[in-house]
Amino acid sequence: MAAGVIFPAGYREGVALSFPRDWPDRAPLLAVFAAALDAVDPEQAVRTELGQRPFDGPLTVIAIGKAAPAMARGVPGTNRGIVVSDHVEAVPPGFASYLGSHPIPDERSEAAGAAVLAAVDEASGPILFLISGGSSALCEVPAAGLSIGDVAAVTSVLLRSGADITEMNTVRKHLSSLKGGRLAERAGSSPTRTLLISDVVGDSVDTIGSGPTVPDPTTFGDAAEILERYGVRAPATVIEFLTAGVESRQSETPKSPVPGHEVTLIANAAVAAEAAVHAAGDEGIAARIATTRLEGDAETEAAGAVAAVTDSGMTFFAGETTVEVTGGGVGGRNQHTALAAALILDGGDDGVRFGALATDGVDGPTDAAGAVVDEGSIRRGREAGLEPIAYFHNHASHPFLEASGDLLRVGPSGTNVGDLWVVWRP
Repeated sequence: MAAGVIFPAGYREGVALSFPRDWPDRAPLLAVFAAALDAVDPEQAVRTELGQRPFDGPLTVIAIGKAAPAMARGVPGTNRGIVVSDHVEAVPPGFASYLGSHPIPDERSEAAGAAVLAAVDEASGPILFLISGGSSALCEVPAAGLSIGDVAAVTSVLLRSGADITEMNTVRKHLSSLKGGRLAERAGSSPTRTLLISDVVGDSVDTIGSGPTVPDPTTFGDAAEILERYGVRAPATVIEFLTAGVESRQSETPKSPVPGHEVTLIANAAVAAEAAVHAAGDEGIAARIATTRLEGDAETEAAGAVAAVTDSGMTFFAGETTVEVTGGGVGGRNQHTALAAALILDGGDDGVRFGALATDGVDGPTDAAGAVVDEGSIRRGREAGLEPIAYFHNHASHPFLEASGDLLRVGPSGTNVGDLWVVWRP
């Protein structure tokens, strides 16, 4: 097996949510968000599944994604394996661990991908694949003729285009040597099984992590059409490669499942939302779930959520929206959503709070997981000398919400099931 960096023990136990300033009245929000994260704990989810339905070893374990270290720790017995993630956590003894790049793949992602392929090639017995959100960027080996720079360039533009995760991953599958079912295909006749933690609205298994171990229903034609629809100016090598695929001069992604390969979903956004509702009840607050299929434009959906909720208590929305980035500021999808909600709530007197949390603990290229805003957020930002509309249009939500005291920080949570929003009306 290819060598990697072995991370020591000492990973952060549990999650600790915090704001830039003290907000005692927001303690129930921290409690429900913490409960949601605990409910989708990857280690426990894997341990429970394999306890109920064992997969005989010793195994080669291939864990990829933001929840990969914890998922790997949930596998019983003495095994060998490889873990690819975006943060440092303890991994089982004897496992090699790699840090990939997210949300845009780089040379670290390519090194991790090469190590994964080598581990699959060298496996002499059963292979257990553990896949979670973030896998698409963290682990990559470009298709022959493409470079990691080609894949990174396309990913960067797609992230800013407003394309949803299914569309993005359709493209990424067709630029890869391991996505879209190719990793399971690589395993050949070895006994294989996949456990999934979903960060995808609707839990489409071929979209989670770009579906490295499941059949791919999309085509080169679909990928090319998506780039055209969003006006993505891809490198010439990418255009030539996709064109060759459309013309059947490149092999398509696998369309049939590997015989005997079993795929199981073990955690998703619905589980997190249900836990949040129970935690709100423990706080004496009425709660309900509005949807676990939240998607669409973040600004539009935030406005709709605030307007739609008329019942007192907490109303939860789970899923994942998109943002078309037009400015050069620093922020993330959930922070931009929160700032949009703050502009709607500005100056009100009904005590409504809106919270948006990225369950992986990292919202965009920032140190925040999201934010909680209220009717005073815009005023507090202005008092700090910041103009909210300018920051909003420049997609610079992070500095504004830092100044208003509303940023929500967690750090890498070790899990990833998409986003969780809450409207809390007294």
